[in-house]
Amino acid sequence: VLLGNLANGLEEEKYKSVNRTSTLPLRVKTDANGKLWFFVGTDSGFEGLNTLYYQRVQVQLTPAAVQ
Repeated sequence: VLLGNLANGLEEEKYKSVNRTSTLPLRVKTDANGKLWFFVGTDSGFEGLNTLYYQRVQVQLTPAAVQ
């Protein structure tokens, strides 16, 4: 799920918290042991040093009916 860019809207090189939210439902399936891996990552075409801190990642899981 793509949540947009990380631009903070500042001209200066300062840190600022930005929020990205998605309400897009995404169906996933666990392995045979009921385990699920969740990855968070970024991709940048910027050729210099990037510093990025994730302050919080929140995921809501809802069990689906067994088919």
